[in-house]
Amino acid sequence: MEDIKNASDNTIEDYIQRVTELCQSGSKTPSPEELQKIVSEVGISPEEIFLAQTQSQANFARAKGYFGLRHWDDAINELEEGLAFDPYNIEMIHFLISSYLGRWRESHNPEDEQKIRKRIRQCLEIKPDDEESLQLLGKLTQSVKNRQLIHLSAGLFGILSIGTIIGLFTLNNISLNLFHNPDEQIENVEQGLRNEIRQLNSTNINRTEQLSQQMRNQENTINGFYSRIRELEQKNQTLQNDNQVLLQNNDNLNKRLEIIEQQLQEQNLSSEELLE
Repeated sequence: MEDIKNASDNTIEDYIQRVTELCQSGSKTPSPEELQKIVSEVGISPEEIFLAQTQSQANFARAKGYFGLRHWDDAINELEEGLAFDPYNIEMIHFLISSYLGRWRESHNPEDEQKIRKRIRQCLEIKPDDEESLQLLGKLTQSVKNRQLIHLSAGLFGILSIGTIIGLFTLNNISLNLFHNPDEQIENVEQGLRNEIRQLNSTNINRTEQLSQQMRNQENTINGFYSRIRELEQKNQTLQNDNQVLLQNNDNLNKRLEIIEQQLQEQNLSSEELLE
């Protein structure tokens, strides 16, 4: 019995691996025909598929927990496994994209950026007007720009610092050659140079930290805008629903009035007949 269970687990794992590789190899979501082909090749039974689909929801639930704790690797593993048996679950793909984005912001691995873009294209293939995917793409683009700006600023500060140090050493050498200062004065100049270097390094670090904080504040502001947009969209949807209810009530009222008018007309006709 244990051997049968192990064989079933191996079959499911083989299926998950094949589907995951297929999803990561291109920008399109696997078609039903491609999924059926993998099912036939690995020899997975309908009962095993049903059990695995149930397990997929458990993967999603665990992934949400890991996501909240910013355990990106664990969340990604759970979501990739869950999507193997539910590849068209767009909410699950959104969480996977956000997990990759969270990990990219910490490690800046180019492979994560590529996977983010592929998964976004898959979402747009499933739902061409998917606003959530477009917002995630906007967040990635802004984060990439912010990182490039930080690198550029750090490089400029480094160049300025090196140029300043070289200039100070050059002036120091010229002064020594021209005036033949005593050893004590030389030590004072060297100490001044060391202090200047420390000050420049400190300024460079502080400026880089300020830029990083500004970038984070900008991202938070953008996220706030996105949240506000979603709130307004939800309110708009609620208003549309309320309007639909009012229209329906109005139609019902008009129908009721028509019935009453018809009844009054019938009563009038009956009265006229009696009078005749």
